Amino acid sequence: MKETAPITLTIDGREITVAPGTTIIEAAAAVGIDIPHLCYCPGLKSTGSCRLCIVEIEGLRSPVVACKRKATPGIVVHTDSPTIREARRFVVELLLSRHPRECLVCDKSGTCRLQRYAYELGARADHFLVEYPNHPVDDGNPFILRDPNYCVLCGRCVRICHLQGAGILDFIDRGLKTKVGTPWDRPLDQSGCDFCGSCVEVCPTAALIERQQRGRGREWELRRSTSVCGYCGAACAVDMHLKGDEIVRTSTPQQVGYLCARGRFGWAHLSHPERLTMPLVRENGTLVTADWAEALDAAANGLTAVRGQWGPGSVGGIIGTGVSNEVAHAFQRLMRAGLGTDNLDTSLGFKGLDVLRDIHEIYSGKRATLEDITGADVLLVIGDAARRSPAIWPKVKQALAGGASLIYVGFYHGRLAKAASVWLRSRPEAAEAVLHHMAATLLRLDVE
Repeated sequence: MKETAPITLTIDGREITVAPGTTIIEAAAAVGIDIPHLCYCPGLKSTGSCRLCIVEIEGLRSPVVACKRKATPGIVVHTDSPTIREARRFVVELLLSRHPRECLVCDKSGTCRLQRYAYELGARADHFLVEYPNHPVDDGNPFILRDPNYCVLCGRCVRICHLQGAGILDFIDRGLKTKVGTPWDRPLDQSGCDFCGSCVEVCPTAALIERQQRGRGREWELRRSTSVCGYCGAACAVDMHLKGDEIVRTSTPQQVGYLCARGRFGWAHLSHPERLTMPLVRENGTLVTADWAEALDAAANGLTAVRGQWGPGSVGGIIGTGVSNEVAHAFQRLMRAGLGTDNLDTSLGFKGLDVLRDIHEIYSGKRATLEDITGADVLLVIGDAARRSPAIWPKVKQALAGGASLIYVGFYHGRLAKAASVWLRSRPEAAEAVLHHMAATLLRLDVE
């Protein structure tokens, strides 16, 4: 029978009550006790490989790994005894013996966990004489700089790469030759990497860093502002790290989140010198800057003049798919209520939404979220959603890894088509007919 009663234990003299299944490192963090760690990362499966989070439990002869050891009733834990500090210092000095000593110019300086623990434990970098690995640096892509010489083999990047469904990064070789690499040790841009950048976000050292961040500001110089990515309809939350008004890098508000390559690296245009920051109005054939009131008046007068001369039917509106629901609603109100026209269209091109609503009513289900995808048994995908909304793809891959089946309706021979259990290949204009047929079949089966 599964244990459900709360567990009480003592950590560094403080009595703590936690839920069953809580690890010692989680219990300590809940009351503000920070146990040093490199490989542990909330949201990722613990491996206990770095051995920095070792703690003493009274009654046991040897230290235990806090990120793997579950809390049990009545145990007394010591996280910072002289024995534990000496053991951690030994581990850090082993890591430093094969680590570059360029902290003054390292982009991770001040936020590097290895640097922090070396300082706190008083570790020496020259205690052990080990041959420097001298791995080649992977800098052949515009997004991620990968330097295996800074790697401490914590495995965070490997685990999150598999969690996102990519599986590009993994351990290579054995013993002192072990390193993290790609299939056949190819550069990232030749390995099939999606450049989601999740590995960069969880890396505790400078083994993985964003190229666009280099030399543009230390972490303590940056302020963080939470926003929403507007590249697609997934509306992923994103933290902007700014120096002044310039975006230096981005991250996810969650400990283990996901941003696609566009959402993580595609913000340079916001600071581009040619970006328009003021409205422009054409005067005598030339565009000149204007204030917002003048520009809005010019647009309103132009639309009103066309409607007055040719009627409401002469005006039409086209809106892109990257806008928010609020903007789309305001646009249709402008066209329908303001100009009196129903001539509205979008670049989406898919006309089968009414059929999807019918299928939804047949099953009387709730609207699915991105998180619901991973636990689904069957996925029905219309069009190349993975290309239009990249945040969907890692969730689909996680579902497929769990045994789900994928039905893909579309013509694009991309990732979804290759992964599909059933591919209903159809032209964009025929997708609605395919869905009508599916709905009719579902209704017939429901009656039978």
